[in-house]
Amino acid sequence: MELAERYGLTLYDASYLELSLRRSLPLITFDKSLKKAAEMASSTHSTLPSDDEDKTSYLHES
Repeated sequence: MELAERYGLTLYDASYLELSLRRSLPLITFDKSLKKAAEMASSTHSTLPSDDEDKTSYLHES
């Protein structure tokens, strides 16, 4: 939900963004707003927690 709010995405789109960031996978989309959010998120998130880590321990680049 944090990514949806931060980048103005639907929860559906934000879940794909979250998965691509979490797994370090490319996000392929024709949706311009999702593409822009992915570019912005990949430049601001240095690390996202893996599935077995605490989801509150996001590290952000400054």
